Amino acid sequence: MTHRLLLVRATLCAALVATSSCSEVDLKTAVQIADVSSGYYDAGLTPEGLNKLVPSLTFTVRNGADTPLSSVDMVALFWQAGKDAEMDEMVVKVIGGDALAPGASSEPVVLRASVGYTTAGARAELFGHGAFLDIVAKLFVKRGGRIMPAGEYKIDRKLLLSASTK
Repeated sequence: MTHRLLLVRATLCAALVATSSCSEVDLKTAVQIADVSSGYYDAGLTPEGLNKLVPSLTFTVRNGADTPLSSVDMVALFWQAGKDAEMDEMVVKVIGGDALAPGASSEPVVLRASVGYTTAGARAELFGHGAFLDIVAKLFVKRGGRIMPAGEYKIDRKLLLSASTK
């Protein structure tokens, strides 16, 4: 075997080891959900003039691993209690290409469903309406082709008012 062929094989092996060690992080330990808060965000009025409230979940991601962590997505599924299918889903990048150091936390991640509830009445009366069902956000960590459960969070029955823009 020529010296050049050996060099190419060694380079390929090193690249494979580097990429496989990246995906060998134990996601259950490494990705920790913290500082969780939730509620129903005031998404304004629908074209029909109804108040629209959507489930919202805010959290930070803490790196519980002993090595830097990068390129992590979060899959969020919003489920109504007692229903057989999710009402909304989204995928968001929670840790980008800039690695999150061991023990460090991300900036807050805000997930808001695109669908929710509408009401003609006062927003605060929504939670007492007979058709209102609690919503649970189911989170899954996605990295390197692997998906792991990250937790389930019931959306609190409280209003999150939109910030005024000035």
